[in-house]
Amino acid sequence: MDQFYFTKYALDGGLDFYGRYTRIHPVPINGGGGDEKLQKAQEKMLSMKKLNCVYGVKLADDLDEDTLLNSAVLLHDYTKQLGQMIIPTQVLNDPVIDLEAECMPYLRTALLNATGTRGVRVNDADQADSVAEGARSLTDAALHSEPFVPIVGNVEMQELTNGQIGKTAEFLQSMQALDNFRLGLHGVPNGGLFDKSQYVNNTQTNMNLGGADVSLTLQDGLSIRQHFCNVVNSI
Repeated sequence: MDQFYFTKYALDGGLDFYGRYTRIHPVPINGGGGDEKLQKAQEKMLSMKKLNCVYGVKLADDLDEDTLLNSAVLLHDYTKQLGQMIIPTQVLNDPVIDLEAECMPYLRTALLNATGTRGVRVNDADQADSVAEGARSLTDAALHSEPFVPIVGNVEMQELTNGQIGKTAEFLQSMQALDNFRLGLHGVPNGGLFDKSQYVNNTQTNMNLGGADVSLTLQDGLSIRQHFCNVVNSI
């Protein structure tokens, strides 16, 4: 079809001495839409293709028609272990993003608990109206700097929250630390996981920033992609 394809694939042969796939077949995905006849033709053709896996740069003397037409170069996001299929980075990062997203609702709950709102037990609707009016009077007095507010009634005050001060900085720092951890998984330099307000020396600062470690992660993915392009271009 005079074009290159990036596709999912499945093993269609044995393994070599290093446990790598020797042959694969593409797994086309028909998402619907577009030219249905063309999609079916592509799907049929790709599903019947048996491609030999190429792992090294090909020299001119090694090239032939079979290599050009029946080769595939496998691309991975990071270095594999013994298994030839890796977990996508997106799947690895989803739980971290979910945990990071929970920090905002927790922050809102902490601020709500710190407002000092109290519940008042009443016997009927008339007393409920009196309490609501008292609340409005309290707000108005605060806005007009009036230190005393008269409240008529003998209803019992019942506290709903413990009135503790919400430490919003801790939630925001946790959220920032999680985001830095996520960036570190991609190999992107970040601010580290810990609060650096305390004194640390240069070595500790560099370790906390993840300068060496994250750059290795980033370089790993970059090297894999560069090698992939070199092999493809050689063919």
